[in-house]
Amino acid sequence: MKDLLPANVEELTVSTISMPTAPTIHQIPPLVLKLDDINSITLMDKKSAHSLLEMMIIQTGQLPRASITDISDKEYRAWIDMVCNFFDFVGQDSIIKKYSLRGSLPRIAFNIDPWTDDRDGLQPVKRFHTHLYVLEQEVIKTMIETKTSYKEIDSNFQKRRLLDPFSFLGALVLKDMIQSFIDLPPDVRVVDPDPEETVRKGYPVGLNLIVKNGVETLRQKEGIELLYNLNKQIKQRSKEILEKFVGTGEPSPTGTRHKLLPLEVRLDNISRISWLSEHTRMMMADALHGLKDASEQLLRARKRHQELSSYMTTSNGIAYTLSMFPENRINYKSVTALWINICPRLFSDVGGAGLFGCCLVNSVMIQRGEGIFNEKQMQKRWNFQADLRNHMQQQITNYGVLSSLSIQEVDILLAGYSSNKMRDSSIPPNLMEKLVNYYRHKE
Repeated sequence: MKDLLPANVEELTVSTISMPTAPTIHQIPPLVLKLDDINSITLMDKKSAHSLLEMMIIQTGQLPRASITDISDKEYRAWIDMVCNFFDFVGQDSIIKKYSLRGSLPRIAFNIDPWTDDRDGLQPVKRFHTHLYVLEQEVIKTMIETKTSYKEIDSNFQKRRLLDPFSFLGALVLKDMIQSFIDLPPDVRVVDPDPEETVRKGYPVGLNLIVKNGVETLRQKEGIELLYNLNKQIKQRSKEILEKFVGTGEPSPTGTRHKLLPLEVRLDNISRISWLSEHTRMMMADALHGLKDASEQLLRARKRHQELSSYMTTSNGIAYTLSMFPENRINYKSVTALWINICPRLFSDVGGAGLFGCCLVNSVMIQRGEGIFNEKQMQKRWNFQADLRNHMQQQITNYGVLSSLSIQEVDILLAGYSSNKMRDSSIPPNLMEKLVNYYRHKE
């Protein structure tokens, strides 16, 4: 695996920051946008904090959908509008002043890892969801002050968590994919994913795109199509490459991984992927020499060997993170370019909300659960969530009906109840009736 890393990888900048836990959640009720009888999307609080100032968008339709390419068109359009409205919200002068956001950095991040459930992965909740949060100035200051280099990390497991060995190769594959299959809007460019240059310039690991006109482009037809087509092509090309490695592009049964094809067959297969550049194909060939079949025994014993399970075993099929953040930290000006970072993570157990690069630090990990937010911090969190919820409520009413479901009811939706499963006797009858009415437009 070392052959996949750049020669200057030891100079990679890394930082780990601690984040307390919110002792109370869902003080601010969820905002459920009911799009039709079976589709809905929800803005809500979350349990394990990545930031003091945060919320989450989650698909809450009748049918659970794990990937951005699987949600309905209505859910997708509402989702992208909510993302844009989040960036609008934190860029308002009144909000910047109220929450002391100057010098802070807003981020959105989601993970696609729909099939990994036999070891820790990127997406433990198998519904498509997106983290919206602000890295406050003091957090960024601590992150920069405590940064170190990759060579200073003693634990090989920690090194693997901070840097997936396929991240750099994955960025090259993504660049080739975009050049062959994606029409970029005029104001969008791909940052050259040269591995050594990425380390040297402190770029986030993975492939980076810069959207010059930021949210303005994302709201246009070409921006809406760009985000969807990027994820659609990643899904298709991942299946294509997996098939060249193991003979099928489908995920394997839980607790197993497909056996690798003989090396000579794999090498011949990747030589036939016409859209890969010669350089990327050579890097992929080097990677093939270092791969071994996964240990199913280790997967079966994952509870006893959680670290080894992630360290030694790939995800089950496609696994990557996508995040967006402004090029510049928050200031009193509106238009700013957005960066889009896409990072393949086949050996990782940390998603894109908790592991990312920013502010000239290649890899930042948020260590959650370190202490508890105090009362003053929690009040600030609730006020921020209430203001964001109100902002969203004013902006997205044209998509559907705003529902008054409680957090208990939303939790049941998230548990995957369909109309057939709503007869579960463990659900109180009055709640059952309300949920059935929710899907029949009677609310």
